[in-house]
Amino acid sequence: MGTSIALWQVIVLTIYSMYQIMDELTLQTSLSQPVWAGLIAGLVMGDVKT
Repeated sequence: MGTSIALWQVIVLTIYSMYQIMDELTLQTSLSQPVWAGLIAGLVMGDVKT
């Protein structure tokens, strides 16, 4: 278990999760769908396949 999460990854995922919460409460765009959440998290973490 030698992998670690960089600070920028934590910040980007936190901002995206805040956007998702606001989206569900007000905006209603399609970026809060689970498929988009997985894609964005995979891109940030560097492992889209997983």
